[in-house]
Amino acid sequence: MDAAEPFRQPAGGRATRFFLWAAGTDRSALASLPRSETIKQVGFGTLVVVPAVMALFAMTYAISTLTDSLPLCLAAGVVWSAIVFCFDRFIVSTFRKSGSTWQDVTSAVFLSRLVFAVFVGVIVAHPLVMLYFSDTIEERLALEGRRQLAALADETAARRQPLGERVAALKSEIRERERERNDHQQRLVDEIDGIVSGRTTGIPGRGASAAEKKLQLQVAQLELDAARQRNLAEIAAIEGEIGRLAGELESRQAGFRQSTDYLARARALSALSAEEPHVNRVKWFLLLFFVFVDTLPIVFKGFTPRGPYDERLRLAEFQARREVRARRDSLQRVLYPHMVLAQESRFMADESHAGVRDFARRYRDFLDELSRHQREFLAEWQRQQEVLAAIEDERLRRGQLDYMEQLRSASVEVVERAVERFRRSLAWQGGGAGAEG
Repeated sequence: MDAAEPFRQPAGGRATRFFLWAAGTDRSALASLPRSETIKQVGFGTLVVVPAVMALFAMTYAISTLTDSLPLCLAAGVVWSAIVFCFDRFIVSTFRKSGSTWQDVTSAVFLSRLVFAVFVGVIVAHPLVMLYFSDTIEERLALEGRRQLAALADETAARRQPLGERVAALKSEIRERERERNDHQQRLVDEIDGIVSGRTTGIPGRGASAAEKKLQLQVAQLELDAARQRNLAEIAAIEGEIGRLAGELESRQAGFRQSTDYLARARALSALSAEEPHVNRVKWFLLLFFVFVDTLPIVFKGFTPRGPYDERLRLAEFQARREVRARRDSLQRVLYPHMVLAQESRFMADESHAGVRDFARRYRDFLDELSRHQREFLAEWQRQQEVLAAIEDERLRRGQLDYMEQLRSASVEVVERAVERFRRSLAWQGGGAGAEG
């Protein structure tokens, strides 16, 4: 914009200014442009606000599945809405139009922002889909709760069944013993009364046959008493276990709590989608729709042709870059003499340390030479010691000792010569430096 041109706010009220701010629009660049550019930028701002509003409802609902605190749900919704708003505002305001729409929508900048917008859209859309199916999900969760309670009852019934069968068997044994005792008692009565049957003699009175049947009756009575004592004790223990299982079932049913958090609702929705094809279709349609709504800002920004506002913004950025470059060049021209002096001072400082670096190099070479000689001398000395240990003749041993003494003396001389060479190199360097000084 020309410096002589007075600043004018774009036409419109607070809502217009808010949507322009939401789109990251430079209002000063719109001052002298057609009103259509303002309308277009307001549209971009509207598209940025819409996903933020959806994010507010989405996060508020998602947190409501975890807590009943309304202030906490609203706070989380507002924070998430602000995050989505800032992301979308950044994406729209930093995307710069080129001369070709195809080049814009195939550029790495557009695609990266589109992928990011899709991710944000999925995160925003999923809770909204859950909210749309809220009643159906509640019914599904209630059904799952009833199934879990029924499963608890079936589990307890399965554990009680063998106990009940054992009680029935014990009671049946007692009844069988009672029936046998009653049969023996009836035989004795028939024998005493002289009643003729397949099991009596038909002679009335208490004869030998009656005495035998009385003895059989006494044995049957003893068996009945023993069976009652034994079985009734076991029946009491089993009934106690059955009562404990019934109490455990009541306790588990009373303490049962159906999970209704976000993850449980997501699983319920997935189960509904697997069972009902139309639920799955509606779910994906809503998910794609909400994702599309969240990607609308960057999509419209990419497919909208470049207008006067984009040209003005590009020109302003070009002028700003040129001004910064001019100031930098001017500053470099002013500071160039100082930079040259600094480079020369640094070069002189490097030259003053050249002697130190040369001394370090010579000293390092000297140490390497001594270390190499020491390794060679020790290896040779060890070999000569092994030779000395293998010699048994005294004359040969004295000869070997003399040779080893010569070897040691030669090593000392080598070290002394190396030291002398190092000293001469230092003296030469010092003399050369003095001559130059």
